[in-house]
Amino acid sequence: MSAITRLAAAGLLRSPGRTVLRVAVLAVATALLGAMLLFIGHSLRTMAESATRSVALDWQGPVVSEARATRLASAVSKQSGILQASPVATAPFSGANHAAAAGSIRTGRGAVLAVPKGYLDQLKTFRLLHGSLQPGQVVLDQQLSATLRARIGDTVTLTPRSGAKSRPYRVSGVALVTAPDVLFQPLNPRLGPAPAQPPAQIAIMPFQTFASTYAPALRTLVPSSVGSSALPGAQDGVQWQVQVQVDPAGLGSSPGQALKRSGQVRNRIERTFTGQVQFVDNLAEGLTTAAGDALYAQTLYIMLAVPGALVALGLAYLAALGTAARDQRDLRLLRARGASGRRLLLLALLESFPLAL
Repeated sequence: MSAITRLAAAGLLRSPGRTVLRVAVLAVATALLGAMLLFIGHSLRTMAESATRSVALDWQGPVVSEARATRLASAVSKQSGILQASPVATAPFSGANHAAAAGSIRTGRGAVLAVPKGYLDQLKTFRLLHGSLQPGQVVLDQQLSATLRARIGDTVTLTPRSGAKSRPYRVSGVALVTAPDVLFQPLNPRLGPAPAQPPAQIAIMPFQTFASTYAPALRTLVPSSVGSSALPGAQDGVQWQVQVQVDPAGLGSSPGQALKRSGQVRNRIERTFTGQVQFVDNLAEGLTTAAGDALYAQTLYIMLAVPGALVALGLAYLAALGTAARDQRDLRLLRARGASGRRLLLLALLESFPLAL
């Protein structure tokens, strides 16, 4: 056994220049193929991350009451694969008023978004520009604040519907709603996402404040109901819902894989809470588009990379071909001197192993 090892070492050291050249050629070929594979993997991972980040709100599950929204949000947030689940409500207002120093300023129809404390930890559907969300108070969207000329500390009134009593709220902040088309879309899990024409005026208030002071003046929308409230921009009652953000860390490294895994997580949770909630899956829509783009990009890249792959394989072939005649001559000589097939195979492996490293 030691004689075979010495013979393999002698074969490599007998022509050091040729050995170094073979190692260099094989290294270049391997690096070229590896770089192409790494580039494809990195591109797919980047596309998956970008598609996931571009979805402001992953799932929305319409429910029938405040209590169910609160209970389900708490239960769903404990499920694996979920980053955050929050009870949320949306509702219309028929008008808003601010008694400013220059006189009373009124505005027309708009919408209310009710969110709990900690909502902005993972859900980024709006961002606060000034102030904060305080119990019993309201945060105005930038446009509504400008229309009413209301600042932090002022008092505005919101009228839930025509003929209803106006509710006064102190302004505690100003925000910019970044995903109004998703927040106020009609929620029908059977139809899927249907981003609506967003309301021009939006007010944001704490979930409990909304439930106790504002929601009683409006009817509750039933998830399965069909009517004017199900039309984009025509909401006429309170839409209680559970909003969920999926943990992107568990979605995989490509859009197709992320789409499959997010669907599995959603199906598992809907089975766990059978008959209690079904989700409108905004994330799946974004990932479906990204998966199609990724498939096209993969096909295009593979077609462009084929010449490089052929060059790499050609280099590897030439590296092996350059010493083929000498290797065959040595093997025939050893066979003539009585070397067994097992020893010849071992010799070939011992010579190839350092080159492979």
